[in-house]
Order: sequence, then C-alpha cells, then structure tokens
Amino acid sequence: MAEGFRLERILIEGFKGFTKTQEIDLKNRHVFLLSPSAKGKSSIVEAIRWGLFGSSGRPPRRIVGS
Repeated sequence: MAEGFRLERILIEGFKGFTKTQEIDLKNRHVFLLSPSAKGKSSIVEAIRWGLFGSSGRPPRRIVGS
C-alpha cells in the first residue's frame, strides 16, 4: 500500500493577494478556513494545489471520454 503524507504547515508569499508571508499551521487533524467572502480562503487552497502539482487552476468538472 502506498504511504501518504501530511502537510504540517504552509508558507504563502507573493501568491494572489498574499503580498506578505503568511504561515498556516496544519498540524491539527482538522483545519477550518473561516472568513468573510473575498478574504483568501480559495487562494489558500489554490496555493496548496500549486505547491503540490504545479498548477493552481481548478480541475475540470468532467473529463471528456470518461
């Protein structure tokens, strides 16, 4: 069985609206992103996606031919 991994923290700087370094602790079992609209919640998820996969774009909802 393949071993997984766990992010313990992320540092975001110069990504979308994050002009200053922002450190987010992810060591807890559950992490909740609570904030008013347009405050960067989706940008955090996109930054993680960019760091892991090299793309921050959202995946297609449906892949043609599947």
